[in-house]
Parts: sequence; structure tokens; C-alpha cells
Amino acid sequence: ILGQQDTMMTALSPVWLDSRNRYLRDMYREGMVMEQWNPEKRSHDRYVIDRVTAQSHSLTLRDAQGETQMVRISALDSSWSLFRPEKMPVADGERLMVTGKIPGLRVSVGDRLQVSAVNDGVMTVTVPGRAEPASLPVGDSPFTALKLENGWVETPGHSVSDSAKVFASVTQMAMDNATLNSLARSGRDVRLYSSLDETRTAEKLSRHPSFTVVSEQIKARAGEVSLETAISRQKAGLHTPAQQAIHLALPVVESKNLAFSQVDLLTEAKSFAAEGTGFADLGREIDAQIKRGDLLYVDVAKGYGTDLLISRASYDAEKSILHHILEGKEAVTPLMERVPGELMETLTSGQRAATRMILETKDRFTVVQGYAGVGKTTQFRAVMSAVNLLPESERPRVVGLGPTHRAVGEMRSAGVEAQTLASFLHDTQLQQRSGETPDFSNTLFLLDESSMVGNTDMARAYSLIAAGGGRAVASGDTDQLQAIAPGQPFRLQQTRSAADVAIMKEIVRQTPELRDAVYSLINRDVNKALSGLENVKPVQVPRLKGAWAPENSVTEFSRLQERELAKAAQEAEKKGEAFPDVPVTLYEAIVRDYTGRTPEAREQTLIVTHLNEDRRVLNSMIQDALAKPGEQQVTVPVLTTANIRDGELRRLSTWEAHPGALALVDNVYHRIAGISKEDGL
Repeated sequence: ILGQQDTMMTALSPVWLDSRNRYLRDMYREGMVMEQWNPEKRSHDRYVIDRVTAQSHSLTLRDAQGETQMVRISALDSSWSLFRPEKMPVADGERLMVTGKIPGLRVSVGDRLQVSAVNDGVMTVTVPGRAEPASLPVGDSPFTALKLENGWVETPGHSVSDSAKVFASVTQMAMDNATLNSLARSGRDVRLYSSLDETRTAEKLSRHPSFTVVSEQIKARAGEVSLETAISRQKAGLHTPAQQAIHLALPVVESKNLAFSQVDLLTEAKSFAAEGTGFADLGREIDAQIKRGDLLYVDVAKGYGTDLLISRASYDAEKSILHHILEGKEAVTPLMERVPGELMETLTSGQRAATRMILETKDRFTVVQGYAGVGKTTQFRAVMSAVNLLPESERPRVVGLGPTHRAVGEMRSAGVEAQTLASFLHDTQLQQRSGETPDFSNTLFLLDESSMVGNTDMARAYSLIAAGGGRAVASGDTDQLQAIAPGQPFRLQQTRSAADVAIMKEIVRQTPELRDAVYSLINRDVNKALSGLENVKPVQVPRLKGAWAPENSVTEFSRLQERELAKAAQEAEKKGEAFPDVPVTLYEAIVRDYTGRTPEAREQTLIVTHLNEDRRVLNSMIQDALAKPGEQQVTVPVLTTANIRDGELRRLSTWEAHPGALALVDNVYHRIAGISKEDGL
């Protein structure tokens, strides 16, 4: 029970800086605290940020004696740490957690402190496992603030106990073996609070044992009763160093093309090979795998080259997809004999054809090719409206599957119950392993953004859907984003399979002035598309008074042009001459074009970049340009997926290329602090 009287203290909450965000001005705010490690004193010097200057990209820091110094943000290195001061009430009985080093107290980050008393600016705490209590200062000055936070809530598995009662809030994605095993370590009685309803929560828990015995897992995998025999059998199945290198290199070469040369495979495998494994060892292993059939040799492949290799796994995955499509021809009963005409009055001809095919087909698997802007969401809504007309006893369950959470969100906005493809594969395979047979006989799956799905996941999905007696529609656009994983199964289904394909070409999302240009792009006529864009002049866009506008709708802004403009601007400045008010970089041109438009025009404007780095720079510049003087901004930390291809995480150079990045391991984020090439760590 806490004491009746609170004492307000200032505590420091760490703000994580990495090699990228360390140099962003938006990370720093007036009043925040910075510390710099002083190797001579073997302690930290503490400062408060007095001012953040945009023009010089610098910080004005003040120490405890009131002296100030200016530090350029570009000069900050890993010896600097950043903290956010926060007011925190403490009372007798409070539980606190250590978030950083506390002078005079030998504790580590994550340790818990129990407050026994707070009197006259001094807090008495006890550290678990120590007999003597410790005294800590309590005040409101950032220079004496402690690195603490309330310790009533912790991460799964932080504490280990045989008798504690655990209250845990878990998301759908977190309800896996790693999380449940961690919770089981923390106490005897675990109570879960989930966003899922009770039925689905119970269903998930029934497939996740709270703990497993490693020896039993080894015996089950080896199919042996004796543990010693099982271990020997598993050891015999381990890869040799050359096999391991080939195994890791295959996803990398396949991400470029499913058919690859032996030289490409050797080069990639050498980068994964352990010390002492040379090209000769790798070459012999490749020859052995060709003889075993693990690699397939193709002497001539029209349009691809000669002396190529294809992995048996990729070949089998594509063959499995085509087999399930062929086997599913006229294998199911149509959902509707005829789709009511009134449901399709507002649809384009492509949308009508796709809707009719989905609902009237006798095939288990069908394909919808829909170009950008053709109204796939509208077509999904039409399918849902038609399905809802069926009697409840005949109405199928419609489930959307998407490779990304964005695709899932778009399907949900169309009224489709949706989940990620990865979660569907995970949940369904767990059901099979527990002895259940999923029943999809009354389920229609909509696989959206199918061009982003690789061979392996597509083959697994089709296999599971067919095994459960379900039906599926693969929808996407072969001209949009491709899969990170190897293979292009969506294109394969359109060109090499027996699947019926509906094509939606009628653009409904573009303005009439741009529609012809989009049709030209679909038809691969780039010159005509650019000519069409030129017909929409920049002066037609509503702009703020005096705002800059480009001369043409299609403008080339090369690196050479940037250098020449920068040089001309410097020379004009040296001579004291006025320089024309024009952008000198591509970034500046985009930002000025966008911010010079009226608010209504900006609402109808989309900026697209191919590189994430360009997107981050433009977002920051636009935010600075639109920010009002004196306006308080809120900084929100975000995580961006690195999109690393299969197999590359086993390469040390991949980790070396991402210093300071976060890695998600068993639902816990870890920061990459460094690598050791000698130890392979």
C-alpha cells in the first residue's frame, strides 16, 4: 500500500539515439537533458538544452554552473546520450525501475528498487538481495534528476517466480510460444488480457503449450524413443560448412532470378562460407547437389541464357502452385448461379467481369489482374454485397489475406475480414500440427497484393486452402511492387497456369486529364504517357500568391544541374549579386512545388519516391517548410522495416551495414551495438 502523501521528483527517461537519427534536429527540444561521457573523470557531464538553432543546426547547452556552450548537431557522437526530464510522483511503498546509471549506487538497468521512505528531499530505497538500504536525492532540478521510472509493469519474462500472479496484456501477434513461455517463467497463475474475443483467444492458447521439454522435442523430430539415438540422428543430418554456405546463398541469388549461373552461386556462397571453406569445396558440393537433384541443371533456357541452375525447392513450389490450380478446375460449386445485375450497374466492365468470375466460377483458384487506380476496393465491396444477399446457411465466410498490414487495412475498409498472409500460414499450420484438419469448404479467400508474395508462401497458402476445401482469388498488379522472397508466382499464374484471369483496365481513380497518360503507361508507351502529362500545365494547379511553380509538368533535374546551380549561386553571393529565386536542388524543387500549392491542392497531391532515404529527407523538409513560427511540434519515434532478403541475416556484412539498427528477436527489440568478425558475432 502506498503512503498517503506524494513527493514530486524529476526523473530522466532515455531517448534512444542511433547513427541516423542522432543528426536530426527534430530529435532535440529545449529543456531536454544531454550527457557526455568524460573518459578522464570516468563519469558523465550533464547539460540542459537551452536552445535549438535551425539556421546553424546547433544546440546551446547549459551546465549546472550556468555556463553555456554551442555544439553543432553534426559533431555529436556516441559519447553523447539524450534524456527527457519528466515529473514523477513517489510515495512510501513505490516500486521503481532503473533506466540508467545512478551515481553512488551499484545497480544495473532493469533492476527494481522499493521505496521505504521519502523525507526532506531524500528517498530511502531497498535493492532486492541487499541488506542495507540506500539514500537517493529527490528534487526538481534536471542536474540532480535520477534515471528511474515507475516499475509496476515489466516486459514478459523479466521476473522469474514459482508463485507470483501475473497479469499480462498481449496483442494477437504476441500470443506465440516465446511470449507464453516467458510469462510462464514469471509466475504460477497467468491472467491474459487480449484484444481478441474469448473464443479466439482460447483457440490460440489451445495450440500453444505453455512450455515444452527440449528432450521430447528432439526425440519427436528424430522419430526415436531413445534420446541418445535421437541426438546422434539429428547430428548426422546437420549441414557441412559447404552445404551451409550453399543453403544460405540460394535465397540471395534467387531473389535476382530463379535461374542462375554456377559462378553467381559460387560467388555468393563464398561470402557465407566459414573460414577454410574454399571455392573447390563449394564447387564439389554444387556438383553433388546436381547429382542428387537438389539443384537442377538447364543447358539452354530461351530468353535467360545457358548453363543455368534452378533449385529443386523453387521448382517444386512453382509446380505445386500450377498443380493445385489445375486440380481445382471445376472442383467447387459456384457461390451464385448469376450475379444480380443491379449490383453491377455502377461497376466498370473489368470490375463486372472480375465480380462475376469470383462468384460464378466452378474453379477453386482464380486470378484478377488489376492495374493501379482501377477500383479493386470497389470491386471487393461489390463481392461482399453479392455474398450478403445469399441465405445465411449458404453464405460463405470471406477472408482477406494480405502480405502487408496496409493491404489488410484496405480490405477491412471494404468490409472484408482480413489478416496477414503470414499469420494465416502460421495459425493454420499450428492447427495441422496439433492434429486438427482446417475446414475451409465454406470460405472464400481474397489474396490481395499477390504480386508481393513469393513462391514459397504462395505454394503453402494454396496447399492449405486446397487441403481445407476452400477457394481463393489472387488479386494484384504485376507492374507494382514485387516480392522480397524469391519467385513471381502471380505473374506465373497469368502466363503459365490453367487459371481463369479477369483483367481490370478501366481507370476510375485518375482525373480525366491524366487518365490517357495512365493508359499509355499500362500499354508500355512511356513517350506518349509523358506527352500526355505535359498537357496538364503547372499553371492549372491552384497556388498561393507569389509561390514558385515549375515551367513544365515533366522536369528533369539532374545532379549536373544541381552542381551548376549551386556554383552559380555561390559566385553570385561572392559578387554581391542577386540570384534568381529558383530551387537549386531536386529536393528543394519538389518541396517548393508542393508547399506553394493551396491547402486544397495539397490535399489532392501525392509525392512518390523510390528510395526510403529520399522520402525521409522530403518529409523533414516539407515539415520544416509548413511549420508555423513558434508552433510546438511533437516527435514520435517510428520503426521502418529494413526489407532484408531471405538468407542475408546470416551474413555478417548485413549486420555491419546497419549499425545502431534494432533487431526483433522473440518479440524483444535489441540494438545492434557492434560486430566481431573474428568471432562471427
